[in-house]
Amino acid sequence: MLPTRQSVTLKALGKIEGFKNDLNMLSSTLADLPLWLPATALTKQCDEAIRMINDIAERFERKLVVTIVGPCGAGKSTLLNAFAGIDDLSPAGHQRPTTGHVIVFGSDEQDAGQLVANLGGESVEVKSSPAAVVLEHVLIIDTPDTDSMAYRKHAPLVREAIARSDMLLCVFDSENPKRKDHVDFLAPFIRKFNGESLVSVINKCDRQDEAELKNRILPDFSAYIQAAWQTSVDRTLCISARRHLNDPQWDQTAGPKHDFDQFEELQNLIFDSINRAGYVIDRRLENAGSLRDYILMRSEERFSVTALLWWRPGKKSTKQKESLFWKLFPP
Repeated sequence: MLPTRQSVTLKALGKIEGFKNDLNMLSSTLADLPLWLPATALTKQCDEAIRMINDIAERFERKLVVTIVGPCGAGKSTLLNAFAGIDDLSPAGHQRPTTGHVIVFGSDEQDAGQLVANLGGESVEVKSSPAAVVLEHVLIIDTPDTDSMAYRKHAPLVREAIARSDMLLCVFDSENPKRKDHVDFLAPFIRKFNGESLVSVINKCDRQDEAELKNRILPDFSAYIQAAWQTSVDRTLCISARRHLNDPQWDQTAGPKHDFDQFEELQNLIFDSINRAGYVIDRRLENAGSLRDYILMRSEERFSVTALLWWRPGKKSTKQKESLFWKLFPP
């Protein structure tokens, strides 16, 4: 009898194959519709989704990858340093490098070997600290800014890091959380992440009035990203990463305005809730299913539009259109 871990993995891989079969069947149907204009774009999306699902399947036995993304000044590196318990593990502020550079944080350098190979060794540093000892099933990545002066050079590295990720921590600055450039940059990747795989983080929350933060900034921001990404974000946390450094070095003229801080909830999510073997498989399986569901949803939307256009009152359909319609919408 197979060990529980192996049997769970095999069942999950079986479901992965089912997701790919669904997309292959859709791709096959689209190939038979050369005259239907949306077919070409949908076929490319099918192929890309299958490639991404294959990447997920290849990582089933590897640690869960949590990637921190955000614009300049949002506090990504400060957040990683707070997790690590070392204030300068990842250079922050004016010390942050201006060239493409990724920090991978984990308990064992060997666990990051595949990531280093995928992202390019010259662009990756693997670091650890005593706090990482408990991360048996998780790696955390700190990525370059999505809006720095070297954006064009950084962007491919950030995209590749996101492609290799299982969970995104999207960090925003409370002083200007609705950064359209950052939100737009992430939008194409969001469809891969679902449920607990996608967490938005409003950092520096202690710089805002607490009532203003809770009653206006947070609801307004949540509505904004839901509309921009066309999906719900199940978890948005307000934190003060700097508060959890060993030496916060507060500005004497602009210290914390209140103690509302959900950092511990975020830390427990990373270091406890998702830091278990079973969760790794569940999360990757859910992400693969999200990719399949997204492509099927897009296809259904295009099919529905086609049906409405061709069968609206007063419009006569040709035999060719009737044949195509019944292929797309069998009785």
